[in-house]
Amino acid sequence: MADETASLIVSVDKRLNSMSSIARCDPYLFKVPSPLRRVNEKAYEPEMIAIGPYHRDRDYLQAMTEHKWWYLHQLLQRLNEDSAASYIEALSELEEKARLCYAEPITLDKDMFVQMLLLDGCFVVELIRKMTDRKLVGAHDPIFKFQMILDSVKRDLLLLENQLPFFILKTLFDMTLMPNQESNFIELIFKFFRVFPGSGYKREDQHSLQNIQHLLGLMHDNWLPSPKGMEAYKNTGERETQSSRCLILWPANCGRKRQNEKDDDTRSHMRCATELKEAGIKFKRAEGCSLFDIKFENGTLLIPKLTIEDRTESVLRNLIAYEQFSKVGDDPHHVINYTMLMDCLINTEKDVELLSRRRIIDNWLGDDAVIATLFNKLLDNVRLCNEKSYYADTYEQVNKHCSKRCNLWMAKLRHDYFYSPWALISFLAALLLLSLTLIQTLYSLLSYYKKSQ
Repeated sequence: MADETASLIVSVDKRLNSMSSIARCDPYLFKVPSPLRRVNEKAYEPEMIAIGPYHRDRDYLQAMTEHKWWYLHQLLQRLNEDSAASYIEALSELEEKARLCYAEPITLDKDMFVQMLLLDGCFVVELIRKMTDRKLVGAHDPIFKFQMILDSVKRDLLLLENQLPFFILKTLFDMTLMPNQESNFIELIFKFFRVFPGSGYKREDQHSLQNIQHLLGLMHDNWLPSPKGMEAYKNTGERETQSSRCLILWPANCGRKRQNEKDDDTRSHMRCATELKEAGIKFKRAEGCSLFDIKFENGTLLIPKLTIEDRTESVLRNLIAYEQFSKVGDDPHHVINYTMLMDCLINTEKDVELLSRRRIIDNWLGDDAVIATLFNKLLDNVRLCNEKSYYADTYEQVNKHCSKRCNLWMAKLRHDYFYSPWALISFLAALLLLSLTLIQTLYSLLSYYKKSQ
C-alpha cells in the first residue's frame, strides 16, 4: 500500500514545497462570471488588443503584438538605451507578486510572463503618454492615424479581463520618466480616458489612490456621484440597513420587479417614464452635475445628460462586472444603482423617445428600440448583495407623488382620453355636447318655471 501511494506523496509534497513564500493576497484580476458573459459575450472581449494573459492567445489580436514591440523599441530609443535589461530585472522581481493578482491559473513560465508584463506594460504607458504629448507620436502610427482604432484600443483597456496590476504600470512609468515630462501618472490617465457616457466626480481623498488595482478600477473609483450625494447616502446607513442577503437581478426590467422584491417596496423601484409623465411628473435635464446626481423636486425628475454610442454598453457592462467583485462598504455600487434606475424609467422605445426629447438621452445609435433593449438587459443575472439603493429617497418621493389620489385621477384621465389628438377632440366634443345638453335642460326648466308663474 505504501508503494502505491509513494508517488502521490512525492507529487503533493513537491507542489506544497513550490508554493510561494510570499503571503497569499486576495486576487483582483478576474474573469467575467459566465452568467454575465452569456448575456453579451462580445462586450467583455477585446476588439483590437490583448493586455495581460487572459486573451493573449486569440488569433485575431496577434496583429497588435508587433505594434507592442515597436512601442518598446521607440521608448528605448528615446531614452538612449540599447537594452531592456533594467526593465526585465525590475519586472522579474515583481513577477511572483503580479502572478498572484490573477484569479485564474496562469500557465506562462516566468520568462514569458515577464516578457508579457514588459510588452503590455510599456505599450500602455507609452500610449497614455503619446495621447497627451503628440510630439511622441510616430508619423505612421496607425493607432493615432485612425480614430476608430484609437477608440477601440481605449475601449479594450477598460475591459475587466484585459488588465495588468497597476503597480506594474506605475513601476514602468517611473522608470521611463524623462525630464520635463508630466510626472503625475494618475492625471495622464484621466486625460486619456474620456469614454464615459456622462460626467462624474473624482475622489477627494486622493491618498486612497495608493490602493489602485488596475485601470478599470481607477476609472470606476473616480467616476462618482457628487460629494454631497455620497454624504447623504452614507448618512442613511442605519435607516436603510438590510439583512444579509443577495438579490439576483433576473432577465426582467425594473418595472416588472426583481425576484424577492415586495410589492409595497417603494424605495427600490418606480414606473417607467411614459407612465410617470401621465401621472403628471415632468422630466428635465440637469446641468453641471455628475451623471449619478438624479433628483426629484417639485414634481420634476432632474436627470443629467447620458450619451449613448457604440461602446457605451461595453463600458457599462465592465464597470458593473467590476462592482460584482467589489466589497460592499460605505460606497454604493453606483453604476449598478444608476443602471437600475434607468431600467425602471426605460421599458420601451417610447420611454427612450420621451427622454431624448427632453435632451436627457443623447442617442448616437439612432434606434430607440436598441437603447430600450440595452437597458432592459444590462442587469441580467447581476447580483446585488447587502446594499441599500443609492436612489431610495428618489424612488420614495416619486412613488408618493404617483400614489396621491388626485394624481392618479389625472393619470387615468390622460391615459383614457388624451392619448392622441383624436381622443382629445372626441373628449372635448363629448364635453361640449354634455354642456349644451345641460344648458338646454336648464333653459327648459327655466321656461317651464316662468310659464307656471
